[in-house]
Amino acid sequence: MAIDSADSRALPQERYLGGLELDPWDPLFRLLILFGVLLAMYASLRWQIVFKPLLHASDSYPWMRSCLRPSLGWMAMGSVLLLFRTLFWFRYRMPPVATPADAPSLTVVIPAYNEGAMVAQSIDSVAAARYPRDRLEILVIDDGSRDNTAALVNANLDRFPQVRLLKNEQNMGFGWSYRRGVEAASLAHIVMVHGDNAWGWATLREFFGHTGEADVIIGFTRDMLKARAWTRTFVSKAFTLLVNLITWRGLKYYNGLQIHRAPILKRLRIESDGHGFQAEVLVKALRLAPSYVEVPMDLIEREKGESKAFRVKNFVDVWRTLRRLMALEWGGRA
Repeated sequence: MAIDSADSRALPQERYLGGLELDPWDPLFRLLILFGVLLAMYASLRWQIVFKPLLHASDSYPWMRSCLRPSLGWMAMGSVLLLFRTLFWFRYRMPPVATPADAPSLTVVIPAYNEGAMVAQSIDSVAAARYPRDRLEILVIDDGSRDNTAALVNANLDRFPQVRLLKNEQNMGFGWSYRRGVEAASLAHIVMVHGDNAWGWATLREFFGHTGEADVIIGFTRDMLKARAWTRTFVSKAFTLLVNLITWRGLKYYNGLQIHRAPILKRLRIESDGHGFQAEVLVKALRLAPSYVEVPMDLIEREKGESKAFRVKNFVDVWRTLRRLMALEWGGRA
């Protein structure tokens, strides 16, 4: 399937369209920077405008010598380092900008349980992100919903030929549905998007644009308090802190969107079935593929239905996930 003109806007332009044009002032700024560095070094070494009076002063006041001479040494080292950084900057060449034809293939997994109209909005948001259609598949996992979730997905199949619906016979849990989507995914990268339309199309477009930059692309919520109640924010921050303490990492978020390379993700043995599974996925993935990029994302609160996060079984699953991570990180169990 050829990429049409609309799909040419699939990803952020600075990454996926054309080539970046240099600012016409760029050569002038480069010359001014080089001239300034050379002038500063020449003035210091030849004219001794600054150093000579200070050295004379240190001879007159011995107490200054112990402070001044080391400082001058650090200044000289800093000048040399500045020169090297300037030279490296001049030699830097921006890597070729990717085009839509170079965009990595991506499977979007959307687990949904009694989401109703929200799952249709999630599909709309993914489609509006306009990732190249011949490099995209969308797998909706209906986790035994008792409402019209499956019917709404089926009603939109004609509009979105990239969508496939997979149904669990009964409610198996968030993590179990994610694992089923991973097993069914056929493309090179995999990302899960929530069925409650928590991320708008513009945020998804920016996030999808980072596909392939590293082994794992980690999304974190920007200004969470603006989109969620303080109780939900507190619980989320506390969970992030606990996982960071267990793993000795400093990640900003463990429960956001994550783009993984499919071969690595399919190798993982994920045990969590509920809401704690994302942290387990991320921690285990980073043990196999340590390169990652963290990307800020703008969260939008759900318009319909209620959040399923604050349920007893989810807290139990999170506790079990924390215990698994402790066993993994402190006990060496894979």
